[in-house]
Order: sequence, then C-alpha cells, then structure tokens
Amino acid sequence: MLLTGFTGEPWLESAQAFADLAGRYAGIGITDIAVHWPRPGTDWDADTKVFEAVAPAARR
Repeated sequence: MLLTGFTGEPWLESAQAFADLAGRYAGIGITDIAVHWPRPGTDWDADTKVFEAVAPAARR
C-alpha cells in the first residue's frame, strides 16, 4: 500500500519524527511513503538536511 500526498503530519520535522510516523503507518499496512521535496514558503517547507537524512530510509 502506498501513502502519497500531504497528510499534515510532521514527516520532516526531524529524522525521529519520520521514523515514528513511518513505523505507525507500517503498523496499518502502508509499505511505501512518498515525501515531497522541501519547498520554502509552501506546505512542504522543511529542513533539507532532515529530508536528506531520511531519504535513504524512505528508499528501502
């Protein structure tokens, strides 16, 4: 099952936030997650360093 789009949850607040959310979603059967590239001034604004830190985990 794939989760894509904007859920309003803090996916890219930190690497730990990503791991926690990914774990919760995995528990309900989500196997793939698409995270938007950080875009300043939009709903997808996030720290690029956090995005780069979680990208390898997101590719598994």
